[in-house]
Amino acid sequence: VKIVEARPPVRMTQDTVSFNARSFKTRAHSLLEELFKKIPGVAVDDEGNISINGEPVKAILINGRPFFEGDPKLAVKNLQAYLVDKIQLIDRKVKERDPAVFNDGQTEKAINITIKEKWLELLTGQLMAGYGTDDRFAVKAGLHRFTSHQQLAFFANGDNVNGYQNGKTIGGGGILRAWNTNLSYSADLNEKININSSYRMEEGLKMDQRNGTRQCFVEDA
Repeated sequence: VKIVEARPPVRMTQDTVSFNARSFKTRAHSLLEELFKKIPGVAVDDEGNISINGEPVKAILINGRPFFEGDPKLAVKNLQAYLVDKIQLIDRKVKERDPAVFNDGQTEKAINITIKEKWLELLTGQLMAGYGTDDRFAVKAGLHRFTSHQQLAFFANGDNVNGYQNGKTIGGGGILRAWNTNLSYSADLNEKININSSYRMEEGLKMDQRNGTRQCFVEDA
């Protein structure tokens, strides 16, 4: 006799809808963005903005912890889909994020991601780099580690191809060389105290090169 556990693809509670990530097939090494687009009711635009049934998502949580608070786009553009075990769509009270909010009944959309147990405690990530003619380059790197009481994530990318590596070029003429670095850390110090911090740095330099010729014809006096 062989007993096989079959997890349902969707489970609903009072204010949470849970999806089994294994029920939604994605390409190898695809990002969280591709997985989210397969979840019913979830949409991700070209910029990485997330919405649930048309309502913007205000926060991404990893195992219940805030992940880059205030910038959900960093998760969908950098985390790999193979890490995910379960996705929960949550109507979260704003007071849970900010205790100073007076209206206790006000809610917002949030998504909680549960990491597969086999990837916990491990340092995972990706590194991509390219170099071409005219000194064009593109670099993208990410490292992250999730445990039961701590999480650390580092994302960095840079290029001088006007953002082409992110799938959307930046117009306006000229060549834009841009770098950005993102760091997030959270941990439980004890049962009542936890810390949550994030850091972001952006640097950009735009270069314009113009060539022109002029020819004047002057009649003889």
